[in-house]
Amino acid sequence: MVFTDIVDSTSLGKRLGDERWIELLQKHFAQARSLMEKYDHHEIKIIGDSFMVIFRTAVDALDFALSLNQETGDPNIKIRAGIHVGSARIIGDDIFGNMVNYTKRVESTENPAGITLSEVAMAQIKDENAKRHDRLQYLDKQVSFKGLGEPQRVFAVKEKKPIQARARTHEGVIDELPVETRAVAKRILSWSRERFSRVEWNNASFVPVLEYGAEYSHNPITVYCRGKVARVGVKFGRMKTRNRLSKVMRETLLEKLNKIPGVNLPQHSIDRYPVILLSTFSSNDSLDKFFDAIEWTIQGVKAAQGSKSERAAGPQVKKSSTPNGPSVVIGNLKLRVELVRRYIREYEAGETASWPKGNLTWFKNHLDEIYQMAGEVRSDRLSG
Repeated sequence: MVFTDIVDSTSLGKRLGDERWIELLQKHFAQARSLMEKYDHHEIKIIGDSFMVIFRTAVDALDFALSLNQETGDPNIKIRAGIHVGSARIIGDDIFGNMVNYTKRVESTENPAGITLSEVAMAQIKDENAKRHDRLQYLDKQVSFKGLGEPQRVFAVKEKKPIQARARTHEGVIDELPVETRAVAKRILSWSRERFSRVEWNNASFVPVLEYGAEYSHNPITVYCRGKVARVGVKFGRMKTRNRLSKVMRETLLEKLNKIPGVNLPQHSIDRYPVILLSTFSSNDSLDKFFDAIEWTIQGVKAAQGSKSERAAGPQVKKSSTPNGPSVVIGNLKLRVELVRRYIREYEAGETASWPKGNLTWFKNHLDEIYQMAGEVRSDRLSG
């Protein structure tokens, strides 16, 4: 027997309101019934937001619970599930007996979410020794049930953490995601490569970076590619401190994100680093709205940066010391020709020790453009 229950359903229903809550419940019920059809089962009844279902084997019950725990029908819904094996009495369309009460208590032991097995169910699953369950581990626990004097032995089901999972990067990490979130992550990665200057990887996450010259950059999101909790973090806090995005603009961004179905970020997010599950963007329309919102931040950061961008090229030079004369545009920067030529002379003479590291990197990345705009010939092309 399997008992399921939605975690924090009362507070979730209150927060969403009756209409949205009932919509979520219907999606959850439909998802659960769809998964049940894969196994020899009988649905006894629904009690509030909980299912009572019997299966022919404990293995089938566990497979059903694992599938429902991974895809509940809506990212807002998390579940608990308890599994027990025993005999019971069937009266009409309902089922009664100590086995029913015991299963419900097993389900209630895992808080706030997860799957728990009774000792009898664990024995059946061990006997089956299914290859597909090699990825699981079973945490032995002693719990007290009301009315039973001795502590009861139950097993919390957890997924083993692959030893090398955090060491993998790039598409290899994305390919290990569930089908639904894998497609979302790949599309975000593709969009990031087209729209941003570069994509930086850190173990199982990536950050799209848009550069404004040598020192200034904008990286509004981080995508965490980690199993069923794959998510995208929106860097409101960084946009506030690093990119100087105003409170009004951050509030507007929050409003744009919260218009996406399934997104409900609190007001204090505008100063923090909230995350959104990738499964929220399973529809193309939702993901397009997310892209539009992030694109909006790019324009906002450009406006906030304004005239400050000139400080990002080459060594730091005070405005008062910048020579007059014709100017050139390199990348997004407008610089004096004589100043650019001075940078070239310092670069060719190897006198760049005082340059900030980021400025030197930017200069090297724009060498051809810099020499062309300044009317200079690169000395490394004169050999021979």
